[in-house]
Amino acid sequence: MIVARPRSQILYIYGGFVRRLGGWLRVSALLDLMANLGVEPTAVRAAVTRMKSSGLLASSHRGGVAGYALTPKAWQILEEGDRRILTAREPASLADGWVLVIFSVPESQRDKRHLLRSQLSWLGFGTIASAAWIAPRRLRPEVEAALARAGLLEYTERFDVSYGGVEASRRLTRKCWDLPGLGRMYSGFVARWEPVLQEWSNAAADISPRAAFQNYIQLIADWRRLPFLDPGLPTDVLPEDWEGEKAKWIYFALIGRIDDLALGYVTTSAAEPSTGGLSASRLPSTGSAEYQ
Repeated sequence: MIVARPRSQILYIYGGFVRRLGGWLRVSALLDLMANLGVEPTAVRAAVTRMKSSGLLASSHRGGVAGYALTPKAWQILEEGDRRILTAREPASLADGWVLVIFSVPESQRDKRHLLRSQLSWLGFGTIASAAWIAPRRLRPEVEAALARAGLLEYTERFDVSYGGVEASRRLTRKCWDLPGLGRMYSGFVARWEPVLQEWSNAAADISPRAAFQNYIQLIADWRRLPFLDPGLPTDVLPEDWEGEKAKWIYFALIGRIDDLALGYVTTSAAEPSTGGLSASRLPSTGSAEYQ
């Protein structure tokens, strides 16, 4: 089980729920929700301070009530996280080939090498060499957009490539990605969350919304890294005992099972006593994986 940092938990709360409530949450509601995750108020306030400094949250009063609102930067990060998780949901097609990114950075700007590698890792690229990275070809528009936003596109060349047949592609994949390590992570996820999904599938209708909220946040914490390590590699190149597809099915099935209850719990917690509740829009709820 991954123990998420308080600022990550706050981002999961905002990404999974508060976006659907308008992007703003009163301070007392945030403290209450975080307390249900076992986080003390001092740790919440320290995390909020860091998030405000990094431009993810902004202090905002509504109706004389103090709260925190998502910034445009945070909205963009959360939306990119949603797209990344959904992209990796379906395996890529080996027939579509690969995108190869090669970069060259002058020694005087070597700090940009770290930024480039971070961006490519965040997108799930594997490494052929220190300055040569590869991923399924469907990620080309996403990587070009991400590098352009970061001011890094000019340091790269991008190529659509193919690489022999299935066996050659399997060897390439084993070289570029840590498949044994990734496979263990998927297997660990399945072992932890398959029984939880079974419990929720067999649960009575009056099961606790609070438990749904807690499970939701921990589920996101455990899942968040996986779509950023696995870009949806083609099924043809993966080991026979690969549990990635099963893990993805469990994640999305469990999210679908507990989302309404968890959202209802957050909506009730977010409401002022006099409002009797808030109305939540039905946006996709996939969480964010920004903090790895």
